[in-house]
Amino acid sequence: MVCLTSGGLDKRITRLKRARHLVDTGVLSAPCSFVTADLHFLKRKCNGCGVANAWFDYVPDRFIGTNVRHACFIHDWEYYLGLTLEDKKKADDNFKANLRILIELDTTNRVLIKVKYTLACVYYLGVKHFGHKSFLKGK
Repeated sequence: MVCLTSGGLDKRITRLKRARHLVDTGVLSAPCSFVTADLHFLKRKCNGCGVANAWFDYVPDRFIGTNVRHACFIHDWEYYLGLTLEDKKKADDNFKANLRILIELDTTNRVLIKVKYTLACVYYLGVKHFGHKSFLKGK
């Protein structure tokens, strides 16, 4: 089922379905609730890479062609569910692992893999050191 919005097909619902498929098939790691949650509720909680409702989307969803948005959706969901700093650490570590998996699935060139791993580390360090406000939001 594809949801319609005033702007046409709802791309985020389609992308969330793809992310759930990657979890369902064991490619990516996420809490079971990511797969079972209502898609429209998931859409409200998972915006992808970067800060929700930011004035400017300065965090790309791709690393040199590799789509990492699915890892970002899962990370958003884990931040929503998390209650403790240990939960935040687990979410951040899972985010890093999921980024690596997406890079490995999409890239065969060893040099490009290393470059993309470096970018993944930047994303990981960003959420590790600056994600506290987002993690604590609504708690």
